[in-house]
Amino acid sequence: MDTNLLHYTARRFRLTEQPGYELSGGHFNHVYEAVREGKDCILRLTPPGSEIDLQAMHAITAWMGYLAWHGAPVARPLPSENGNLVEEMRSQGRVYLASLFEKAEGILAQDVPPEWWQTAQLEKLGQVVGKLHALSRSYSPPPELRRPQWDQVINLFNPSEQLDDSHLIIRQRQAELLQAVKGLPKTIDGYGLVHADLHFANFIVDPASGAITLFDFDDCVYGWYVMDIAVPLLDALVVFPKEDPDEFASYFLNCFMRGYLEENDLDAGWLREPLRLFLSLLEINLYTTLYKLDATGMDDPWVRKFMAGRRERIEAGLPYTALPESVGNHRGYYSSPLGDQSDEYNRI
Repeated sequence: MDTNLLHYTARRFRLTEQPGYELSGGHFNHVYEAVREGKDCILRLTPPGSEIDLQAMHAITAWMGYLAWHGAPVARPLPSENGNLVEEMRSQGRVYLASLFEKAEGILAQDVPPEWWQTAQLEKLGQVVGKLHALSRSYSPPPELRRPQWDQVINLFNPSEQLDDSHLIIRQRQAELLQAVKGLPKTIDGYGLVHADLHFANFIVDPASGAITLFDFDDCVYGWYVMDIAVPLLDALVVFPKEDPDEFASYFLNCFMRGYLEENDLDAGWLREPLRLFLSLLEINLYTTLYKLDATGMDDPWVRKFMAGRRERIEAGLPYTALPESVGNHRGYYSSPLGDQSDEYNRI
């Protein structure tokens, strides 16, 4: 990265010092730790040619600002000296989009030991997502700050890659799922602005306090709220593999939805056939994106775990996981498949 670009960006956002080394995990963005007024921050520079333009970035940060202002635990965007949440910064004939965010305390959720995710923590995660969706209902931005519909841009539910002719069965299954999903009702109680990428590498947890902070809203779109339930459920089943994944899925959903329903109403019907549809569509779309990488011997633990036997399961028409008959209203005690900590954490 051009040091002059970093210098001028630091001045524009009133940083105490020029950002240091670049953090990993930014994909196409360049991400740096920074300090402003004694507080740790995250500086992000989006390079030219990425999928996000200035208007899109304004819409994304406006949504994040709204959420933070109304008490949702998200990485709060911070304004520049000009009062803007996004600044265009030019370097060597190229234009970068610069934005600054408060840094959350903690570590990536995917790096927390599996045994930490007991009932209380999964309920907290559901509560955070429920708060996000409750605020989505009241969010009414001007037209220039509206995000696209879920099938108008590339995301986990609408990938850019296409499978070749050797995958005709999976392609047919994918087409059937898309047709079924597009037939779902777009009601105010089930459809709105969603994160759409809520895997365990896109939120921070503080093991000491239990706080959860969401970030990386680049893929936020108008879609069904159950999308933001399907993504963390599928990811949890990969990150925390268990001998009985169906049992864990039931445990996860019961805990997650008990927290979710404290913040937002969602009819139980969305957690049956619609959730099954989204899990299957997500499974196929991830396979579509990853199978070429897997064929090249990509040494990524997540990819290896997800892709193992995946084609055979999809072609056989097996569901990603069995879903419980009722969710979120169970009473009594349930033995955590993640390992016990105490009775306090097993009450649901």
